Amino acid sequence: MTDSPLRYRLAVFSRCLAGIGGGFVLAQLSGVVLAFSLTGSGEEVMDAAALVGIPVFIVSLLWVFSCGNAWRAWAGIGVPLLVLGGLVWNFYGR
Repeated sequence: MTDSPLRYRLAVFSRCLAGIGGGFVLAQLSGVVLAFSLTGSGEEVMDAAALVGIPVFIVSLLWVFSCGNAWRAWAGIGVPLLVLGGLVWNFYGR
């Protein structure tokens, strides 16, 4: 039994939202965590943090469209978001 066209389109829209929106936030949070973790001059740290976000965003897009369903895609984006968000919260809490 196949899904209805509307259900399929909503699943694709959900994955796009997870990949683009969630992947962007995931890339930014990974850069912030890296910037807090590295030592060195401010320019070098910011360059390294900015460059890390590009592959993180690409991998997150690849992840959401390689998953079997939208729930697994959201979980694969959401769990790292919670972990990185907790780390950023910890760094800002000092």
